[in-house]
Amino acid sequence: MKLSASILLAILCGCNNANLGDAFLAHRDRGNAIAAIRQASATTSMGPLYYKSDPDPLPYPPFDDTTTTDHNDDDDASTTSSTSTATPPRQRPRRSFLHQLDRFLTILQNTSSHLKKHTFLSGNFAPVSEEHVQVPVKVVEGELPAGLDGAFCRNGPNPIVSQQKKRYHWFDGHAMLHTLMIKDGKATYTNQFIPCPRYQIEQELGEEYFPTIGEYKGLVGLLKLTFHAQLVKQKIDDLKQVAPPNTNVLMYNNKFYCLHEANLPMECRMFPDGRLKFFGYETFGGVLDYPVSAHPVKDGEDELIFHSYSVDEQLIEEHGTMKIGKYNSKQQAVSTYLVPTPSKEHVSFAHSIITTDRYIIVWDCSVHFHTDALFYGGSFFKNTKHSLKFGVVPKDA
Repeated sequence: MKLSASILLAILCGCNNANLGDAFLAHRDRGNAIAAIRQASATTSMGPLYYKSDPDPLPYPPFDDTTTTDHNDDDDASTTSSTSTATPPRQRPRRSFLHQLDRFLTILQNTSSHLKKHTFLSGNFAPVSEEHVQVPVKVVEGELPAGLDGAFCRNGPNPIVSQQKKRYHWFDGHAMLHTLMIKDGKATYTNQFIPCPRYQIEQELGEEYFPTIGEYKGLVGLLKLTFHAQLVKQKIDDLKQVAPPNTNVLMYNNKFYCLHEANLPMECRMFPDGRLKFFGYETFGGVLDYPVSAHPVKDGEDELIFHSYSVDEQLIEEHGTMKIGKYNSKQQAVSTYLVPTPSKEHVSFAHSIITTDRYIIVWDCSVHFHTDALFYGGSFFKNTKHSLKFGVVPKDA
């Protein structure tokens, strides 16, 4: 299978809820992020980003919900067998009471009709169904510079349609990374579901298990909210490691991170063919006790400025609704970690930050997270009359 450069550009720009008309380098709020992973020279490795050994098989065979072709685990992960053989049906794990309750409440939300009509599940916004490994990309005009060597990555939400039962919001969906690998004047394309614990658990179950933003609507959504933390902890104990890392990617301090607003940074290692292997969650030596947003800012060669907000009641009680920090890779230490907003009255959708030579600028906008809105059939997000405010924090605070 060969993809032209123009088709590949359409894939990278157009799938996973992005418009084809958007410029490839344009930053979308939902996280059409790009990481330029550069090699120091043609004779050196890319450090910890690359595994030098032969890649292990993917944690699960490449997913394809459009065909019935069986995958052969003994062959390369990118190949499939040409014949279909009878296999015993998968035995589903026993469901807990909370899991059964959650499934029942999902039925009450009339999700079938909701999913069929959802704008961001159809047309150009439709999810991608197949994974590919190192597909040759045809250069249709000109040539790639011989010295260009590295990867061009794009991350975004990509739900598995055949497993969808819950209500959907366009922030929901497993993370899928699209990677254009360039080396020796040639290009290949790989796309893969990012193998985070959430994805692997739901693949084992064969169904959606973890909460989605879309299902928090109306009284049924409010009821789900009362036990979802307990449901999640039956599978993943740390709530800062649950959300799909589907919003952005970051290359920092020789590490490759996949990011989400509600998570700790998730580190992956990349094989030379573009496939990923889950490595773990970053805590900066055990210091991070709060999520890190999907849009940290590299400040110079060594420092990373980050922030986040949280709707977790326990985190809010202990730390507040927002927290900012600064990490220095040379010192291997967090030099700044503080709460810039003393009020705990509301949680603002403070998606990003701004930096100057001397200051970190955070904002408190009018889009808030409000569970009260669920009583009236509304969504988790609520526009308020709250005036936009900016906080200016000295970098050495």
